[in-house]
Amino acid sequence: MITKFLIFSALFSLILPYKVLIFCPKSSHSHVNFLGSIGDILVKGGHDVTMLLAEANPHINTNGAKLAKLHIVPGTKDISDTFSNISSISDVWVTSKHPTSHMGIIKKRMQ
Repeated sequence: MITKFLIFSALFSLILPYKVLIFCPKSSHSHVNFLGSIGDILVKGGHDVTMLLAEANPHINTNGAKLAKLHIVPGTKDISDTFSNISSISDVWVTSKHPTSHMGIIKKRMQ
């Protein structure tokens, strides 16, 4: 009798849905869409998914998820100012191939 109860309780614990929190800084479209699709897959699997979106880049207007619950945290002015200078981010793809050529961009971001 005890073994039947243990087996039943073990199976019952396997079918309970999990509560999942996904933290997603809105820094780029690819990250937001990727984490949103992960959240949607988990919701389709029966889990309770909440996405915590921290607004970083004001140019991103998507949330990435269609099924997950969303909580949006507004960004600060400093973070918005950092991402509003989009030219330094796009310059990464056209600078030289030397590994140290990106150090100026990194130093500017750290200040």
